[in-house]
Order: sequence, then C-alpha cells, then structure tokens
Amino acid sequence: MGGGKGPWKVKVLLALLTWTVLSTLFINLDSPLHYPYYHLDSAWYFICGKAWADGLVPYVDFTDSKGPLLWWIYGIGSMISPRDYVGVWILSCFYYTAVLYLCFLISMLLTKGDKKWSFIASSLVIIPCLCWLDADIHAEHWCILSLAYLLYVMVKIVVLDDGFKFGNAAFVMCGVAVGAALFIKWSVGCAYGLMLVAIPLVCGVGYGSKRFHRVCRIMLMELSGVVCVAALFSLWALYRGCFHEMIYEYFRATFHTIDGDNSGWLQWWITESKQMLFKSKCFALVFVCCSLPVMKGLGWKTYVPFVAGMILVGFFNLHDMRYYQIAVVPYSVFFFVVLVQMAQFYYGKLSSKAAIVLSGIIMCFVAYSGVQNNRGNIFLTKSPDYESIVKIEREISRFKNPTILAYRTRYSGIGIASEIKPASLYWALQAGASQRMVSHQDSVMSHRIADVISITRYSKYHKDDYILHNKVVKAGYVKVGTYNDALSDAVDVYVRGK
Repeated sequence: MGGGKGPWKVKVLLALLTWTVLSTLFINLDSPLHYPYYHLDSAWYFICGKAWADGLVPYVDFTDSKGPLLWWIYGIGSMISPRDYVGVWILSCFYYTAVLYLCFLISMLLTKGDKKWSFIASSLVIIPCLCWLDADIHAEHWCILSLAYLLYVMVKIVVLDDGFKFGNAAFVMCGVAVGAALFIKWSVGCAYGLMLVAIPLVCGVGYGSKRFHRVCRIMLMELSGVVCVAALFSLWALYRGCFHEMIYEYFRATFHTIDGDNSGWLQWWITESKQMLFKSKCFALVFVCCSLPVMKGLGWKTYVPFVAGMILVGFFNLHDMRYYQIAVVPYSVFFFVVLVQMAQFYYGKLSSKAAIVLSGIIMCFVAYSGVQNNRGNIFLTKSPDYESIVKIEREISRFKNPTILAYRTRYSGIGIASEIKPASLYWALQAGASQRMVSHQDSVMSHRIADVISITRYSKYHKDDYILHNKVVKAGYVKVGTYNDALSDAVDVYVRGK
C-alpha cells in the first residue's frame, strides 16, 4: 500500500471492495449465494422499492413506516435484478465499501498512519455490520454510512485538535448525512442529529468570540445540508403528487404506530438497560467505551464521542427490538482499533505477506460463520421449504402483474420471484398498526382486490386462524400452500378464485 497519496488510496478502496464482495457473498442474505426468500423487513423494502420503480405512487398506492430514500435504493436494486435481491446486493457492496473506507480513515488517525493495521481494523467492521444481532437487513443498516462519516469528522477534529482545517463542504456534508438518515428512518435521523451538536462542540468551546462565531457558522452549514436533503425529497414528493401523504404516512402515522403504554416508559427503559448487559446488545456499549482508550491523552474532547455514543445507545434501547443497535455499528471501529493496537504493541509493523495471511484467516472465519448462521437459506445447503415455495410461486405467476395483501400480519417475502406488487395502501400490517389500517385490510380482502393473500399463523393481530381462514375462503380465495418464514412461523398463501 505504498506509493503516492492518490495511488495508495485507490489501492485501499479496491482492496476493501474486493473484501466486501467476498465476505458479503456469505453473510449478506441478499447475495447470489442465498435463496430469494426468508427475508422479513428487507422483503417489505424490496416490494415497496419495486412498486415505486414500476410507477406506483409512494404513500398513495402503498406505504410502510420507512422513508423514500430507502425505497429509492431498493427500487434501483429491483431495476438491476427484478426477481431477487442480487441488484440490492450489488449496491450494498459499494455501500459497505464506503462504510469500511471511512472506518479505515478513522483507524489511520488512531494508529499513527499504519495502513496495514488500519486495513485489518476497518475490514473487521463488516462482521458487526452483518453478523451481529440479526441476519436480516434492516433500515438501520442503510443509515450507518451517515454515522461513519459523522464519526470520521469528529475523530479527525479531536485527533488534530483543530476543527477549522475542514472546508465548509465537510460540514455541509454532515448535514446531508443526517438528512439522508432522516429520509431512510426518521427516528435514526433524529438520533444522529445529536452529532450535529457534538461536532461544533469539539470545534470551539473555550476558544474565544471569533471561534464562537465560527462554530455558529458550522452549525448553520450543517443545517443547510439537512435542509437541502429535505428540499430534494419535498420537491420529489410534490412532483409525484404525494407530499401531504408522505408527511402523514411517514411521519405522523408512523409515530402513532409506536407500541406500548408510555406511562411507565422510564421504569421499563431502566429495566431493559439493566438486561442489556446480559444480551448481545451489550457489544454496543463495548464499542462506545473503546473510544476512550484509543483517544487517551487528547484532552476533554476525548469524552465527546464517548458521551454522544452512550446517548445514541440509550436512545436506541428505548425499543425492545435488539437490531436497533445496528445504527451504532460504526463505533465498532474503536473496538477493532484496540485489538490492532495490542497487536502493534507485541508485533510491531505488519508485513504485506502477514497482512494477506491474516485477512485470509478472517475471511475463512467470516465465510464459515455465514454458512452456519444462514444454513437452510444458502445454496450450499438444502432449504426444507424450497419445494413448497416454488409450488406457491408457480401458482402466483399465473396472474398477470399479481398483487398481494399480507392480511392482518407482516409480509415475509413470498411472490418476489413473480414480481408481485402491493395490492393497496396498507398492503401489510406494520408493528403497532392502527384500527384504521386493520379495517382497510378487511375492506381490501372482502372486495377481492388482491390477487394473493398471505396469513402468518399466530399473528398478534388475530388470535383465531380458523376464523380468519374461513373469512378469506368465503371471500372467494383458494389456499395454494404453506411455508415457514424466517421466524419459523407458518404462512398460509391464498390466491383469488374465479
């Protein structure tokens, strides 16, 4: 990785891209090595993205609790490969390469410019990205590039002890990063907004009036970045004729789907936080805490990334969905830097040959872990439900431009190979669905609007599968098969009869 400044950066990018492609083949459910089934949240994103790409109007013809940028990503992926997730996987390879490259730059700052050890540290970040907390792909995965950039800017300011070596564009991009997360999943974007306060804080506290004015300018530049992103999506929504619907469905309706009785939320949060120490989520705390030793001796600013990280972990722990902590994955680079600093201390400089061998060993571990964790969903192993799914897909493909209603339940991916589309606005029920959403689905079912209906047994929205089955059959639908989804719940699939 020697040579001039430009060439070695290109080599690092190519090396990280190669690493990402090879590793995600095994640990990313979207890769060509996996069946295009057994997805949950990512199946929703794909269906919505493809519907947008095929001309349906978001928040009018279909909706979900996610933002338009996420659907743009999956829509572009569906254009590349419309009947599976390979197109999305191709996009994710470049996406995770960007994430790892920013982690590489952070590692360079913390390892005194050691390129080989920094490459090892940054390449390891792919493990918590895709092997920690959940095998499925969530909206949080598509937000971590924003946090990686924000963290890079903050760490560089702390290490260089001068936030004014950055150009204005860097701070505008901080706002763009938060804005992008805001239109993928607004709760994550709001949480990342904390970094827009922390970054100016490490730039200018205690440096006099001139620097105070400069800090104010930084905050205005950050805000301008957020506004630019918001303006872009607002203009897009106005052009598509769904601006008011986007505001209502994405922000207001989603807010009201948050589960639970908020009266005792503080006691619940304290209990959940205590339990977190004994769950896999505790690694989020480990990642954040490792920011302290790697930046030891850099003054009070050392504590700003740590405090910001702890607040983020606490915020994402407000919900019992463990995968919410994926949103803090970029902090894992501190953990891996701690490991490589220990290795540096004992072994010193790393030769190119040793770096290649070490990378190979890590790759073997990643591949083995992926095959074991995704057993039954990877082409190297036999899926127990594959034959049932193929039979159901054959029945669905008999319809021209088939539509689906995940009746009173979540959607779990059936119909992807048949290029299925949402049957209506509330074509699947998100967590915390309102009675209005449930009634909408009842109407769609009784009026036989959907070509296909899927029902997950033992759903929280219905307690008697037999009664629900009779309602669907009475409406003129015929059961064509059953399969088990990614959570091992049985899913009954019906098609509209003549």
